Amino acid sequence: MKYTDVCQLEDLMIFLEEIDSYFKPKLSSRVNLDEYAIKLLLKANFLNIYENTKLVSSVIYYLNESKSEAYIPIIATLKNYRGKGYFSYMLDELDKIMILRKITFLRLETWEGNKALNLYLKKSFVIEERIQDRSDGNFSIKLVKTYNDVSGFKFSPTPLDVNERLNSEVNVSVYIKRDDLFPIIGGGSKGRKLKYILKKAIEEGCTSVVTAGSCSSNHLRATAVLCAELGLKLTACIHDEKPAYFEGNIKLTKLYSNKITFCKMAEIKEVMDLEMNKLIALGEKPFYIWGGGHCNEGTYAYYLAVKELKEQLKGVKPDYIFIASGTGGTQAGIELGVQDFLPECKVIGVSIAREFVRGDVEVKKSIKSFIDRFNIGYESSNIIFDDSYLCGGYGKVNDDYIAFLKYYSKKFGLTLDPTYSGKAFYAMIDYIKKNKIKEKSKVVFWNTGGILNISSSVNF
Repeated sequence: MKYTDVCQLEDLMIFLEEIDSYFKPKLSSRVNLDEYAIKLLLKANFLNIYENTKLVSSVIYYLNESKSEAYIPIIATLKNYRGKGYFSYMLDELDKIMILRKITFLRLETWEGNKALNLYLKKSFVIEERIQDRSDGNFSIKLVKTYNDVSGFKFSPTPLDVNERLNSEVNVSVYIKRDDLFPIIGGGSKGRKLKYILKKAIEEGCTSVVTAGSCSSNHLRATAVLCAELGLKLTACIHDEKPAYFEGNIKLTKLYSNKITFCKMAEIKEVMDLEMNKLIALGEKPFYIWGGGHCNEGTYAYYLAVKELKEQLKGVKPDYIFIASGTGGTQAGIELGVQDFLPECKVIGVSIAREFVRGDVEVKKSIKSFIDRFNIGYESSNIIFDDSYLCGGYGKVNDDYIAFLKYYSKKFGLTLDPTYSGKAFYAMIDYIKKNKIKEKSKVVFWNTGGILNISSSVNF
């Protein structure tokens, strides 16, 4: 199966001929199919699924961005390819595009008795109008979907806190976005991403998940918890030495997973592929998630998170956002969201693992993957990925850094873990002290979580 937004004229002509009889009355009774295919290619947008070289499913839509509206004239899957979830999958992909393009209303027209009507209603379309205007006496059903909510599994916005005592000390207005309180055991940014990633797994009919991370991985712990909630069996591939004692994130990962396996970092891809094949042989339908939830769905989660932040700021325009940056997906989503929702704000990605040369490339790769998928514009030359606060690498610390974390935790009641959010906060305060951030500036510190790493750190 190949998903694409590109269509060839010959493929489209063949597809229209094959679906002609699905319409009541036939499409060919209203338009010349060849001329219609050319018109669609010139003016419409496409979401297509190919099997081998054959176009088997398509959503064709027009955008009217000046009116924040879109219209679907064609949506169909060839009969021999139904039952594979293509129809539902493409509607979900279209949801993402509508939100990114700031579309408010998506409309389509069907007819009474069409079996797809129930699916449209399940996908949050509502009947706008029912008109008896067809030559056979049947009713046309006009449907509309309104985009005014976050798609994916529902969850409550995380708090936006202000610590007045901290702000008085640093003479900067700091707003703390509390993704460490995301509603999942242990909280954190990975839970937000997985609300979108695992929605896709469920909709594809998957029964199990394979993913990877280190012993201290927030991603593994969050995936294990949410998979258990959703009834998905998790195989956790851990690129680390097996610890003598299971503490913090790894303890919960072990508790909620169906299987954990340890390997060297260089072996992780081979091990994940092996576990996928084992599950397939057992009759499972496994879903593959890159370490860290590194994928377009994860990026999309943080694109929308910026919209959530903007609503909470209630007109305040921040000058900076500080974020811990690991695999790059979270920073990529925030960069894209800032472009659309907080365009005067600058994002400071603080590396928790990678040196600049690789980290900067990975953030830009995540952005490129996203904009290629959703056909949006973005200028990535101004990305800031600061590797000055690594303290030696992923999970590494030094005495000054630990003393810093203890000071701000005890004096201001802040929850800062040593692996992730602590390094972003460390950078923010250093920027303020060095006057890289001017007095009275407005700064968002995005606490992405990692609290369980405090309990497993020997330095606390």
